[in-house]
Amino acid sequence: MESSAELQGGQRYLHVSQHSCEMSRGTAKDNVPNGCLPAKGKRENAKIIYNTSLPVIFAVKKYADVLWGIVKSRDLEVNLRHNLIEVRADKQEAVFENLDNPGETKVQQYEMLHVTPPMGPIPVIKSSPLADEAGWLNVDKETLQHKKYPNVFGIGDCTNLPTARTAAAVAAQSAILDRTITKVLKNEEPDKKIKGLPEAFDHPKIGSNYSVQTVEKTWKALQNFKEGNAIFTFPNTPVKCAGAPQKIMYLTDAYLRKTGKRTNAKIIYNTSLPVLFGVKKYADVLWGIVKSRDLQVNLRHNLIEVRADKQEAVFENLDNPGETKVFQYEMLHVTPPMGPIPVIKSSPLADEAGWLNVDKETLQHKKYPNVFGIGDCTNLPTSKTGAAVGACGVDQDPIESYFILE
Repeated sequence: MESSAELQGGQRYLHVSQHSCEMSRGTAKDNVPNGCLPAKGKRENAKIIYNTSLPVIFAVKKYADVLWGIVKSRDLEVNLRHNLIEVRADKQEAVFENLDNPGETKVQQYEMLHVTPPMGPIPVIKSSPLADEAGWLNVDKETLQHKKYPNVFGIGDCTNLPTARTAAAVAAQSAILDRTITKVLKNEEPDKKIKGLPEAFDHPKIGSNYSVQTVEKTWKALQNFKEGNAIFTFPNTPVKCAGAPQKIMYLTDAYLRKTGKRTNAKIIYNTSLPVLFGVKKYADVLWGIVKSRDLQVNLRHNLIEVRADKQEAVFENLDNPGETKVFQYEMLHVTPPMGPIPVIKSSPLADEAGWLNVDKETLQHKKYPNVFGIGDCTNLPTSKTGAAVGACGVDQDPIESYFILE
């Protein structure tokens, strides 16, 4: 901001200029200077001018009408379609172009000048195939999904949405983005990888803690359990929180003991893994718990089918391809197969297995340096848990180098 000494005798000029851009148009407070000057007795000698490149004083008409009333009552001058193109600080002159008459300019003297600088899209988007002709992220205004690349979503002031570039607008967009992403990610139903599911969840003896639709079924199946096999599974894929399939088994054991049903129950944990748990020191402790509580563990057993009408669960032996075993159950807790989300798996961002292909040291994509990843969508050699996400320390240098506005 260029400014001189305090306003004193004679008429002086105060210019507030807004440029030909749409960034931060929502909070220009024309009345602030006007409110400051009367307190010091200087307002009568000041001419306050607001030059804006916009064709309106504010984009929302009902607010614009109120602002025009304020402008008139406080004797403020507003020039629409006037864009600042030059500042001659040595002469205290500001040069404006008339956007309605190309080539026409106007020079105004100033005693104080507040400049709102031109703003625009960030270079990393502007130079990518994701941008529209103006350089903004090209998203659908109804879904916030990219118009060409369905695995890309946008929110905030990097997009070409027809809204003010404000925090209030982002808050409203967040709800839209949540609905859209949830809908897209649900296109793949992991339960369908097991024959008989998800239809078998309609039967009262089957549940899964991995879905809001089925978690209460686990509790009901446990409450209704009387005697027989209570079976818990671990699939032949990475899963969210690898300890959860065991946790429900231990909780079931404790509940059945508390309710006097444990004597007639056989608790079985069938896991596709070759170990009880991935970290040996914890696995050793868990084996001790398994033995002390009389729990049966079958390694390398993967659930492939549920026959709900017969209360049968079919498992394949991963160490002997083609060999299967049928288990009767009175209660069955299913941990469904899991994997990369379709929008990443089907994109150039994925590795051969479908996970986001990032460097484990920086979390920066190995091929596309403007892409970063964190959490269970990546191919990081960690468990897919909240604890692992919290431990991911991102190197800020590559991020800063791509996201600093020029």
